[in-house]
Amino acid sequence: MAFAEGTEPAVAGEPAVAATAPPGSPVRRQVHRAALVVGVPLTLILFVLCLVPHDYYTGTNSVRTRDFVQPVKAHQTLCVRGLNLPANTGRVQFELVTSGAQPPLLLRLRTAEGTIVSRLASRPAAPGTRAKVAFPIARRPSTPDAVPATACVTPDARVTFGGTLNIGGAAPTVDGKPQISSIAVWFLPPQGDERSFISQLPDIVQRAALFRPGVVGPWTYWVLLLLLLPAAGVLGIRLLARADEARTWRIAGGIFLAAFMVSTSWALITPPFQAPDEQDHFAYVQHLAETGKAPRQQGGPADQPWSQDERTALSFTRALSANEQSDGRPPWLAANERAWEQARSAGHDRADGGGFTTSAAHGPVYYAALVPAYAATRNASIWSQLTLQRIMSALIGSLAALFTFLAAREILPRPRIFAVAAGLLVAYQPMFTFISGAVNNDVGINAAAAATVFMLMRMLRRGASPGLLCGLGVLLGLLPVIKGTGYELYPIAAIAAIGALLRFRDRRALVSVGLLVLSGLAVQVVWSQLAPSFGHTTFTTPGGGAPTSASALSTPGLYISYVWQIFLPRLPLMNDHFVQTWPFFNIYVERAWASFGWYTIQFPRYVYGLIVLAMAGAIVLGVVAIRREWPWVRTRLWELLVLALLPLAVIAGVESAFATLQPRPILAEMGRYLFPAISALSILAVGAAVGVGRRRAVSLVTGVVVAEFVLVYASQLLELRGFYT
Repeated sequence: MAFAEGTEPAVAGEPAVAATAPPGSPVRRQVHRAALVVGVPLTLILFVLCLVPHDYYTGTNSVRTRDFVQPVKAHQTLCVRGLNLPANTGRVQFELVTSGAQPPLLLRLRTAEGTIVSRLASRPAAPGTRAKVAFPIARRPSTPDAVPATACVTPDARVTFGGTLNIGGAAPTVDGKPQISSIAVWFLPPQGDERSFISQLPDIVQRAALFRPGVVGPWTYWVLLLLLLPAAGVLGIRLLARADEARTWRIAGGIFLAAFMVSTSWALITPPFQAPDEQDHFAYVQHLAETGKAPRQQGGPADQPWSQDERTALSFTRALSANEQSDGRPPWLAANERAWEQARSAGHDRADGGGFTTSAAHGPVYYAALVPAYAATRNASIWSQLTLQRIMSALIGSLAALFTFLAAREILPRPRIFAVAAGLLVAYQPMFTFISGAVNNDVGINAAAAATVFMLMRMLRRGASPGLLCGLGVLLGLLPVIKGTGYELYPIAAIAAIGALLRFRDRRALVSVGLLVLSGLAVQVVWSQLAPSFGHTTFTTPGGGAPTSASALSTPGLYISYVWQIFLPRLPLMNDHFVQTWPFFNIYVERAWASFGWYTIQFPRYVYGLIVLAMAGAIVLGVVAIRREWPWVRTRLWELLVLALLPLAVIAGVESAFATLQPRPILAEMGRYLFPAISALSILAVGAAVGVGRRRAVSLVTGVVVAEFVLVYASQLLELRGFYT
């Protein structure tokens, strides 16, 4: 059944409704007014915050405290070699833990100009207290950028220094004997010397441009911050204002472009391999492109998870020693990049590793989509390869925003601004676009899930046509091949198919649903022939297990208790599964909205509190909207049921993989695991806005979209500050 441009599809017995508003519609004025009322104050607040002075680093050795790895006895001397002492440094900082009071500490900092001596007196501390200690030194001149240095610390009693296992480079020594650790060192200006984010921008863009493709320079980040990102925001406002005047394909293209602009900005701002597990996902693409074979999930003693080229890149960017802690920093000096170039010139085999990696647990669909990006940059540096793959990933991730708009257009009431707002909520979601701008298999499943939602909505609104359901069946067959979490959408698709059969009740619908099943099975039959070469069986999820974990199937009481405690306080008869006060907040607020790098760069806690209030407000408005718009809701019960159940199904699937009897000191769930449901959540959020009335809802959804854009802009500034100041 075809529908002309500018009409809303009808369900059985419901006529199509004209959609296009006449030029000069008051919607445009409402959008512009709401954008100004919300956007201007938030932008001014963000600008003022960027002017507030704060403490900062002059540099680090790009090692963070993963653990306390190096014990030093009384009067022994720990020496950390191979340091670069930055200009303007006035303090040298270590992190340590003591068995009692912090003892007196002596620092000898050796440079070519001589030895600087600094002492710290004893101070009280409870046993096992970790603390950062900063030795004051005479402020270094502003030139040169850095000088080679060795820092030696002698305690008067036993202490243990923070760091990580050896990552290469000059090993530290204790009384002259080399150790197998790497010690974290931070350099700071003199006490009381603070700088604002804006005053640091010239340094930030210089540092951010290191370890990038040759075409990227400091200028790139000025363009991103002053032109590209603001243009993405202005584009969103224009799309909202012209939602009922422009053609659907123009609106859809604009939403896709806005999402792509934001995600590409993340691709260039995030330091190499400073997104979750990116080193393993990159290794999958490289191994597939170089050898034509998929990596294995397990390897032998001599196998390497990464190629020599990638191992060199990881070593010189200190990517795996500067991650997972908020005070980890990548290298900031041009000398670090030159050192990588010299090491790379000695040999950079790209096919001698990657034979096994944790990402091998996933199917090849997403990674194969990135192979052309790798092939186009095969003779370039690894930074060009990684960046182009990130941009390709951003293209794939942006499809989710496009499909969200198309799905919302099938169901949300007029004016069409509501559907546009749903697409833009995905395009501007900070954590979603951060992941889309990285090499991560989640991007593939997120886009495929959004496409599935669109096709389900189209089926329920326009009828179960054979062509549509054949395509839907193929997509459903591919979902778990992209990533095993695709199984989460199967029960939702079944409910939607039942809804289509009951709503249309004709032979065509029955035949179409049969074609859906057959086409999905056909994909799985083909996959069953290919799966062994990828180390999979036909119906397995990552790690080779069943679609749900044994704990969820064999001990449902444990599973119910675990899920209950994520959202609600523990009941008296339940085992205590968490040390966190409210796991929902940590998982589905902090980690799902704004937790960047390796989940360490975050906003102040009050920002997440405001997000919780907004989420609670959306739920309340949703209930009001159902009562207020009941005649409209009644014609869309199946669509709304599918959208409401989808997030629940995704959460149920995620938690089935992590439910455990023992309390978790560290949460295993990541907020991004909810993103296969981001399309449904965005549509429901916009639909809830109708609770204030359709006319006022135009201003409300505009304000929400603008506020989210300011949040994603602030998020990118936050990441720049978190990695480069």
